[in-house]
Amino acid sequence: MLILSSQKRSFFMYRFSIPNKKLVIYQVFAYGIIVLNILGFYLYNLKAGNNIINILPVSIGVVGILLYDFYRYRSKKLLLSIGVFLLLCAIFWLRIGVNGLLLLNILFWGLYTISKRKMIITVAQTGISYPSFPVKSLDWNALNNIILKDDILTIDLNNNKVYQHLIDYPEGEISEADFNEFCHQQMQRSST
Repeated sequence: MLILSSQKRSFFMYRFSIPNKKLVIYQVFAYGIIVLNILGFYLYNLKAGNNIINILPVSIGVVGILLYDFYRYRSKKLLLSIGVFLLLCAIFWLRIGVNGLLLLNILFWGLYTISKRKMIITVAQTGISYPSFPVKSLDWNALNNIILKDDILTIDLNNNKVYQHLIDYPEGEISEADFNEFCHQQMQRSST
């Protein structure tokens, strides 16, 4: 629980981190885009009459980094940010004048960056910030219920949508009873 003072009264804000379960899928998708770019480089060099050996060291380096990333994930559950490779591919396509592939790589880089962001739910007196894209702000009067039980946060909206997540505590564990009481008080205030 993070406590900030605001005009002589306490302002409570709770922050919960949601594990990004699709991170590996996004990473594999980014690998595929990079491999397609390498194939495009080869085809461009063949069409231009260049020697394939010119791009071979770069390809071996990229494949080596991808294999190293796979190894790191298997052993330590860590992934490299390969968004830089997507930008380097975009620069290559810019250099040779293929603007469509330049824009496509920049678009993929943007989507990859968005997908790797930290997912944080913030619950405060002013409302709830939900980490969709774009971030969704939920008012207290839009809720049927919100409860934290056994590290599962359930947000039940008036429009019959339910968000339920297994959460982590980025700022240390909090008391479930205190959090649930805080939410109950905020919902009662908003209904009056």
